[in-house]
Formats: sequence, structure tokens, C-alpha cells
Amino acid sequence: MGMTAEHYLSQLKALLPSGAAWRTAPGDVREGLLAALAQALARLEARADDLAGEGDSRTTAELLGEWETALGLPDDCTPTSPTFNERRETVVQRFAETGDVSETGWTARAAALGHAITITEFTPSRAGVLESGGYIAPEDAVFALEITAPTVLTHPFEAGAAVAGDPLGSFDTGRLQCELNRVRQAHTALHFNFTV
Repeated sequence: MGMTAEHYLSQLKALLPSGAAWRTAPGDVREGLLAALAQALARLEARADDLAGEGDSRTTAELLGEWETALGLPDDCTPTSPTFNERRETVVQRFAETGDVSETGWTARAAALGHAITITEFTPSRAGVLESGGYIAPEDAVFALEITAPTVLTHPFEAGAAVAGDPLGSFDTGRLQCELNRVRQAHTALHFNFTV
């Protein structure tokens, strides 16, 4: 906890020069001036404490707009009418992302959006490896991934976060596609397969 106005007042009095001319008494002008300065310093410290919490994207409220501007949000992948919590979750996700494009990274990114996905990697067909009836893949198949996800995205109701009227499910697959395409490597092609 920060210092109170009383603490600041006692410190300001202690900083005054010594001598009879500098003594203060309750109710005099000098005491009033020091008390006003002490209150201003206490308010300033309290405000600084409030803003210190805004430096963490997970707890920001007042500076959420500044966080979004710094991260280039909103963009094509953000929801059109996001709630405050969705905006903050997007900021946290973007700020913490590492650019991991491994299967684990893709899966974790999709899970953060509420999607459970599986990834199928393709390999080019080779003589001696291809079996009868097998899929014939071209040479550039190594750069293709198939992302399989359920069509219905569920939104669990969470006490304290969800409110009456929030949807419990949706068919919103566009954000998943946008987010994965946003971070994919330029030479990689993503093919989406949504199941019922």
C-alpha cells in the first residue's frame, strides 16, 4: 500500500528548513499549503499504482485500446463485435504468441480459440513407398496440411465471465481459418476439413 497524505505531510514538514520562521501550526497558511501538496502526492501515488496493473495485458482495462493499437488490432481475424473479455483475450493471445508453426503450435493456437483440431501432413508419392490404392501426392504435397475440426464451436458458460444472452455454440469457423492462415509460413498451404 502506498503512502497516505498524512505520511507525505510529515515528510514535507521534515524537509522544511529549521528555525523559528519555518515552524508550522495547525490551521496556518503554511500548514494548509503542505497539506494540499501532501494530498496531491498521495493521489499521484495511488494513480501510479492503478496504472502499474495496466502494464500486464492479462489485467489491463483502462489501457486496452493502447494494447490493441500496439498489436495492430483489430484486424481481419478479430470478431466483428467482440466483448471486452474477448478483446482482452485477443490481446493476451497476440502478445504471448511465439510463432510456433509445429503441429503442437497449431493445435495450441486452435485450442485457444476453442477448436480441437487434428492435422494431417502429406508426403510426396515415392516408388517403393507407395502402396496399391494409396493416395498419389505431388512433389509439393510436403507443403500442404489438412486441418480437421468440428463445425460446431461450443462456448462453455463460465460464471463471472459469461452473461445471459451469450451463445453456447456457433458455426464460426472463419476465425480459426483466419488465425491459422495469418501465422502460416508463406510456402505452406492449409486445407480445412470441417466435420459435423
